Amino acid sequence: MAHVDWEWSNLGDPMEDVAFFAYIKGRMFGPPEPILDLLREVEAFEIGGDELRYWEIFNYFKAACANIATLKVFNEGRNYGLNMVAIGTGGFLGFTRRTAEALRTASM
Repeated sequence: MAHVDWEWSNLGDPMEDVAFFAYIKGRMFGPPEPILDLLREVEAFEIGGDELRYWEIFNYFKAACANIATLKVFNEGRNYGLNMVAIGTGGFLGFTRRTAEALRTASM
């Protein structure tokens, strides 16, 4: 059985969704390379290069922004779940670190 989370998908460049799945959602299954290899086999467009790198960095930044928002929800009393604090601090810091590292190693 499989579950596809379409929460952040949108109209636009399909590479954004490819990068989001491989680098964000797919991380629970392991490193992104096997996922990207599989997608290269089944997709009708080229996956890789600077475009993929751009969307990888963009998705790390987007995830950091979404995660910091959960801390605001906790602080405003809309949800006192401890997961909101964990996501709003640890999740935010983790994705901020990934964004910075990806930018540092990107060939610009």
